[in-house]
Amino acid sequence: MLKHIFTSTKLPWELKKHAIDLLFCIMEGAADLQKDHDASLDYSVYTPSLYASLQAIQLVIVYASDPLLRKKAFDTFKMIAILLGCVKEEMHREYPQMVSKESESAKAESNSSSPFWTDKVLDFVEFVLRPPHGGPPILPEFTDAVLSALNLYRFILITESSGNTNYSQVLSKNKLQKVYREWLEPLRALVCGVRAENQKDNNELAFDALCGLNPVEFVLYRCIELVEENLKRAS
Repeated sequence: MLKHIFTSTKLPWELKKHAIDLLFCIMEGAADLQKDHDASLDYSVYTPSLYASLQAIQLVIVYASDPLLRKKAFDTFKMIAILLGCVKEEMHREYPQMVSKESESAKAESNSSSPFWTDKVLDFVEFVLRPPHGGPPILPEFTDAVLSALNLYRFILITESSGNTNYSQVLSKNKLQKVYREWLEPLRALVCGVRAENQKDNNELAFDALCGLNPVEFVLYRCIELVEENLKRAS
């Protein structure tokens, strides 16, 4: 519902400010809700609109004239890490059920009925690792979102590879090449640059930035190794 408010060029910015405030309050409580949510409930129905909603929030970040509104939209967008975590949990829950319904000989080529186990799930990862405006993500500001996106990609890659499936097309040679060339290599260059820049400064902000980069680097290089291994197999 809110994405239509964010994308409209006719509605006033004051209304978009209230919409951002509402969304921010909802997202702040997401972590607490995760602790108590009913595992039997299916939240996958909301997945198709998630990508469009994030794009709508980006429009507010880019075009809002009020700096406070841009900051609030930016803070809301950073909570994508929580949402990607939800996607990963749902995919982890669904995978055994999907595989158990298929014969061993057909499962690698079958079409998934899951809203998560399709090639569209990689759009979520790309949205963070290669934002629509081009170039790698902003670091260290988007560290949490980048780490969550890398963890989601690593989970999909390991799960599909070990299970001999390819629901998400993550193991397709063209996908692996694109990920390596357009997501991981630019991100590696960015991380190295940010690390080198912050190592020059001896202050608390630089130290915090370096600490935040450590887990990102670990998962990033693991993803690079996995992609390289699977590219060799695909050759």
